[in-house]
Amino acid sequence: MIRLTGVNTLVFLDELENSTKRQWEYFQVLAEIGVPFVEVRREYFRDFKVELQETNKEAANSGLALLYSIPSSLFINKGVNPELGLYFEEAKAMGAIQVKLTMGSYETFADDMVSTVKSTLAKYPDIRLSIENDQSSEGGSPEALERFMETALQSGLKLGMTFDTGNFIYIGVDPLEAAKQLSKYVNYIHIKNVSSSEDGIALSLFEKGDIPIKQVLETLDNEERIIAAIEYPCGEKEQALSILKQEYRRITR
Repeated sequence: MIRLTGVNTLVFLDELENSTKRQWEYFQVLAEIGVPFVEVRREYFRDFKVELQETNKEAANSGLALLYSIPSSLFINKGVNPELGLYFEEAKAMGAIQVKLTMGSYETFADDMVSTVKSTLAKYPDIRLSIENDQSSEGGSPEALERFMETALQSGLKLGMTFDTGNFIYIGVDPLEAAKQLSKYVNYIHIKNVSSSEDGIALSLFEKGDIPIKQVLETLDNEERIIAAIEYPCGEKEQALSILKQEYRRITR
C-alpha cells in the first residue's frame, strides 16, 4: 500500500521568505505532481483576511485537503494557549482538517484546562488537534509526550500526535526507539532527515541523513499506513520544485 504523503510548505522556505509568493500559489503544481494534501504554515500568512479565503478557494480548485501548522504550543504559562480558539477558527475559514501545535510545558493538566480544550474540539468537530514533538526535552521527549497523551486519553480528549522524525535528534533521542514507544498515539508524520557533524545538526534530503527513515516509518505504521508530509527545505526558488519531485518519488515509490 502506498503511503498517503503530502507536502508541508516548508519545502518552499527560500521563496516564501524572500519573495511575495503566497502558499496557495503552489497548490495547482503540487496537485499535478499527485500530492493529496498540503500543510500550510501560519507564519507564512501575511494578510489573514485575504489569504484564508484564497487558500480555501485554491485548495478546492486543486482538489487538495488542507492541514494547518501553528508555530506555537498548546500550553503557555502553565495554562491552555488563549489563542487556541483563534487557530481553529482560522483552520475552519480555510477548510483545514487538522491543527498542529507543539505541547509546550505544563505542571498538571487540570480539569479546567481539559474543559477548555474539550469545548474547543466540540465546537470544531471536523478539525483534529495533533500535538508535535518539538526540539526540547520538555515538549519533545518520548516520556513527556507519552505522559501527556495518556492523560489526554483518560480525560476523554481525542488527540493525535504528529511524529517529527528529525526533532528527536536535537535532544539526543533515537527516532527509531521513540517510534516504538509512541506509535499508538501517532496520526501524522513529519518526514525529515538530519545529518550530524562537528558543526552541529543540519537538515538533509530523505536518503542522505543519519536517520533510518524507512525503518522509522514502518515502525510507526499499525494496521494502516500513517499519513505523512515532506517537511524540509528543498532548495532555492528554481531548485525547490525539481528537488521536491525527486524526493516525492523516492518516498512514495
